[in-house]
This record gives sequence, structure tokens and C-alpha cells, in this order.
Amino acid sequence: MVRNNISWSQFEICCNDNNGIKLRFEDLCRQLFEHEFLQENQYLHNNPNNPGIESEPIYDKKNKRWIGYQVKHFDNNVSYSQIEKSMQETVDNYKGKLDCVYIFCNKPLKSDCKSFEKISLMLADAKMTYELITDNMILDLVRKYPDLEKYYFNSHMLCQEWFESHLKNVKDKVGERYNDNLNVDTSSSKRISLFVQDDNAVEYINEKKSLVIDETMRLKNKYSELLLASNKLISFINAIPDITNETICDSMKWDDMIQNEIKDYVSSFNKEIKELNSQVKDIYNSNQKDSLSIYEDSKIRKINQKIDMYYHFIDVSKSLDLKDELRIVESKVLIIEGEAGSGKTHLLTNEMNQLISNKHKSLMLLGGDYLSDENIKCQIMKGLSLNYSFDDLLEILNTIGEVEYRIIPIIIDAVNETAYRRVWDS
Repeated sequence: MVRNNISWSQFEICCNDNNGIKLRFEDLCRQLFEHEFLQENQYLHNNPNNPGIESEPIYDKKNKRWIGYQVKHFDNNVSYSQIEKSMQETVDNYKGKLDCVYIFCNKPLKSDCKSFEKISLMLADAKMTYELITDNMILDLVRKYPDLEKYYFNSHMLCQEWFESHLKNVKDKVGERYNDNLNVDTSSSKRISLFVQDDNAVEYINEKKSLVIDETMRLKNKYSELLLASNKLISFINAIPDITNETICDSMKWDDMIQNEIKDYVSSFNKEIKELNSQVKDIYNSNQKDSLSIYEDSKIRKINQKIDMYYHFIDVSKSLDLKDELRIVESKVLIIEGEAGSGKTHLLTNEMNQLISNKHKSLMLLGGDYLSDENIKCQIMKGLSLNYSFDDLLEILNTIGEVEYRIIPIIIDAVNETAYRRVWDS
């Protein structure tokens, strides 16, 4: 990919899409803020219409302070009143919770003018500092990150319409191997959804909370001994926010949170189970006959029912242990295996169709398209009619994923149909 002159005019050429220049500028500044200041496993939490700053404050581990950022894009002259309004909202909502705010602007800002001096004093009174990242400073930062440069300052063509056209080409090529009216393997489909962290995965995980609550309600209504523990569990799960595509990994903490909340009840139930098992053992030890009496048999059955009750509650409370799902969510590669004709192509095409229909971009490569022993990366880019390298493609897809808070999957079907299979080794 030819490196373009990184300028605001080039940005407007490459980002003049349906989203608009302002939104694309906000995306760029968010990614620059993430690249510059966030550490591994740190993520921004964006609330709709977040007051003052663009997201909740996040801890800057390097400088030991809480930071946030604000983005301002102006078509013509700078409106210092807009900046002042945002900073006032920042002070009103985050005083004592924020140490420094980074102000991104596509225009130069005069920090020594009277309008900005008022802003400076306002932040200082709230014990907040600010740092300006504006105009050419933003462009300089972009030069540090080739992935952002390629996405925002080059005509890479990968818009929603391109992915829809790509899907149509895939459907045309697979022909009768894909049928809109056929069902898919639900188990494999769920694995793919978790892997790409799509809307179906979000719905599946959130639904598990409802299922646990329903089962706990049944236990509560059936056993008076579980009333308090069940109420505690139901109340706590109800208070857990639903996850989104952006926060799907938060669900992996649910089990630890729940077990910590009900640990006293679980400890008490385990002690009771131990005592009940001891009672059963005593009955058997005290019996001198070959068989139990009707009374002894009845007593043991009642004790075992109580043991089962406690175990049932403990098992239900662990139903949001999502370790198996976590392994798929955190995987970089997912392999779907099956005999020829078992419906793998239909499954993968169907999944891609659902993703693209939901504006979730994805790429599907067909092994049978690659007939030469040329480097597979070159063959892929020729097949996609994109005039840049495969590595550039990966960087652009990664940036799209960051912008849209999505996993952008590359689906490869029928690797065995490639003429020279060894090309995949490269």
C-alpha cells in the first residue's frame, strides 16, 4: 500500500462516508488515546451521551493518575464556548474522580487566549489538569501507528458495501452448497458466534442469567430452607448488567462475583451436607441386621433428599461459570471439522450471511479459488481485487474491529480444495 501524505485534506477524502467526517475523527482520536495511554487489558467504557469527557475515566498506570479525553471537531472556526461547556460538564460530573483530561481538536487551540484561560482556571479549581493534542500533533501521532494511517488516510475500499458485494460473490461461488432454507448445526453455530463475539453470542450469554434466575426461583418455591440463599442469589444476578459486544469478556467474571456473594450460604450448606452424610453413616453402622428397617430406610431417603437439595442449589449457583465459553472467546483460531458433504460450507456461509446482515463485517475465503503455487497471500489479494498487501489488509481489518468494537473474522472454507495445499504453510 502506497503511503499517502498524512493531512486533513487526505483524511476528508478517505473518510467521507455515510458516518461523516466528525464521527470518523472521533473514532480516530479514541483509538489514538487508547494506543497512547491504555495498558494491556484496559478498555474504555463509553456511556451514551457521556457528560463532559467521551468515556469514563481510566487509570493511567504509568503516571499514576486518572485520565479522560474530549474530542472537538470544527469545520471552520474554533468555538471555545463549546469546549468550555464540555469542561464544565467534566468538572460537574468528575471532580475528585479525574486528574487530567486530554483535549483532541482538529484545529489549533490557543491556550493563552482569554477564552481558554477561563477554561484553565475552571479545571485548576477542580484540581484537574489538561493536555492539548491538536491539529498537526494528531497527525504526528498517527505516523506512529501504521494501522491507523492505513485505515484513515488511505483508500482501502473496505466499506459495508464492499463486504456485502464480497458476500454475494461467495454465495455465487458456493452455489447449491448454501441454501437459505436449510437449518445449521446449532452447536457449531454457537461456537462460531462465541468466537466472533457476535450478537447471538451476547444474547446467549445474557440469557444464561435468566435461566439461572428461573431455576433458583423453582428451588426457592420448593424448599423453604433455601429461601434466604435463593433471594440473595436472585437479587445479585439481577443486579449484574447485561453484557454487550464491547463488554462480553466481563461475563467471565460473573461466577467469581457470585461465589463471593453467597460464600457464607455455600459454606453453611457444605457443613450441613457433611453432617447429613455422617447421619447416614451412623444409621448404617448402628444397624446389626442384613437389611434396613422401613423406618431407617425412610429416614435415609429423607436425608438424601435434603443433601440433593443443597447440592442442587450449589450447582445452580455455578451455572454462570463460563470457562468453556471463555476458551472459545479468547481463541485466535477456531477449527470446524467434518466429513465431506456434512454441511460445513453451508454453516460458514450462513454465519457470514448473518454477520454481514447485522453490519458485522467479515471475510470468507474459498480454498478452491487458489489454483497455483504462488504465495497464498498474493493469491488472496488478487482474488479480492485489492491493490495492497495481505499484511496491510490484516491491519485495516484490525482497525475496523477497534472502531466498531467487533471481532472481524476471516473464514477459510475447504482448505483441502486448494490445488497446492502446501501454500497455506506460508
